[in-house]
Amino acid sequence: MTKNASLEFASHKRINSIGKPGDLLRGPDGTYAIASEAVAACSERSNASCSSNYRPFPSHFSHFEEDDALNTDSLPADTPMYGMRTRSYFSLVASLKKTRAMLRRIGIDIHNSTIGDPTGVCAIANICEPEGADKSGHFLLPNGIVASLDPEDQEYLRRKGAFVFPEARVRDSLVRAYFHYVHPFFPIIDVQDFLHKHESATLDRVSAHLLWSMYLAACNFLVEDVVRAAGYATRKEMKRSIYRKAKALYDMQHEKDRTTLIQAVLLMGFYSSDTEDKTGPWHWIGVAIGLSQTAGLHRNPHSTASRIPQHRQRLWRLIWWSCVHQDVWFSVGMGRPVRINLDDCDTQLPVAADLDALAIGVPDTLREKYLPAGMPDLSKLFVELINLAIIQSNILSTHYRARQIRPKKRAGS
Repeated sequence: MTKNASLEFASHKRINSIGKPGDLLRGPDGTYAIASEAVAACSERSNASCSSNYRPFPSHFSHFEEDDALNTDSLPADTPMYGMRTRSYFSLVASLKKTRAMLRRIGIDIHNSTIGDPTGVCAIANICEPEGADKSGHFLLPNGIVASLDPEDQEYLRRKGAFVFPEARVRDSLVRAYFHYVHPFFPIIDVQDFLHKHESATLDRVSAHLLWSMYLAACNFLVEDVVRAAGYATRKEMKRSIYRKAKALYDMQHEKDRTTLIQAVLLMGFYSSDTEDKTGPWHWIGVAIGLSQTAGLHRNPHSTASRIPQHRQRLWRLIWWSCVHQDVWFSVGMGRPVRINLDDCDTQLPVAADLDALAIGVPDTLREKYLPAGMPDLSKLFVELINLAIIQSNILSTHYRARQIRPKKRAGS
């Protein structure tokens, strides 16, 4: 089997089952897609020595143009094809474009989730591509169809109280505390979207995991009267109760949306019981960073910008740099190495306008009720906080590593 055929064969094994064109297929991560003719055809050859020049999922289908198709007729027979975009590759891309159009027609939103840079065989194929290093790695996928939790898991979460929320007065106080004291320096929530759902009695449309995580972060800033109104003797007791509900939802993998899961896990880092806690802030920021890098938030989606809504790009950017900020300051406070190497990131730095845009469309009545005054100034402070985090990250990476970088000795010295 040739090198190119080996790449092709290995890539097909990543799909659990491939049926005839039009079938609904389940991918290895549980997402679904409709089988295209190209993929279904390749599946028939996957148990044999594949001789086509198919390249598995490069980086962005937006790079494809019909005029760019490579004419391979004049190439020598021994020309290695694994680093080139051949006609069969473009045929696959065109077929997948048709599949994406079919998904749109049946109402599946292709903009709601991404995966990061290709791994394994796909990464090897992309290294051979000269322009591969400049690509962000965002590959758009449909949300897919998600199976509901087992009845036993649902019952477990009900016993934990994961679906029973505080009374309206306590909820309002928690939301106000969140946007006054957490959001200005941790802007990972779409303010307009959240407040619209919160005030229009459609709280069931807000992720339970995210909601409890927001309440957990806000607990630190509640007045004692509200804590007692919620039925708790102390703030610590309230935080412990809320944390257990959020963690139960995480353990049961209740939240399927990747962006929402990252938001919720980041906020779970606001809980800290003691130094022996194995799932404290250091643990949760690590989980959030891993999920963010898997989703490709550390890369600039410039080459798919026309297909990803601006508000989603803005939110992803703020989420990623909030991860960087948390990583740096937890490393400083706990004396541990930073997890994020900024040399591996090219996501644009946030600007104050990114934060301000999250609250566009919020009515004045809700602004007065939930949001702090002077938000534009607070937005500028967040941007400066990120700049400080970058400086601190460079200091930690340079001066506090186990093996110090030593200057090279001059020849003859």
